[in-house]
Amino acid sequence: MEKIWFCKLGGEVGTEGLPSGADHPMREAVSATFQKLTGNAPAFIFSGWDGHLTEPERAVHENREPSAVFEDAWHTVAPGLDRAIQRGRLAEVVLHFGDLRRMGFGTAVAIAEALRHWDC
Repeated sequence: MEKIWFCKLGGEVGTEGLPSGADHPMREAVSATFQKLTGNAPAFIFSGWDGHLTEPERAVHENREPSAVFEDAWHTVAPGLDRAIQRGRLAEVVLHFGDLRRMGFGTAVAIAEALRHWDC
């Protein structure tokens, strides 16, 4: 049975930033621990230093409620997500959403545009 574990880890890194290849020791540690826990080497690892927190994650980190803008945006796109699920098109929406996020669109805009693109 395949299981996927995910983690977001971050914090201040100082004025010098990160050295070249700083991803490697993190990947090695996660890979070794995965193998120790499961008895198998990981089939894949995706990682990098350009991650971000979602608004709800950032709100938890900052010990506050999610912004009203996020809540309003979520209520706007949630019905479209429901329609996408009902039509069996959620995977297409999610893929398009990821493309839009990589192009720099905000989360709510990316979801709304992905739903519009797939007519959900």
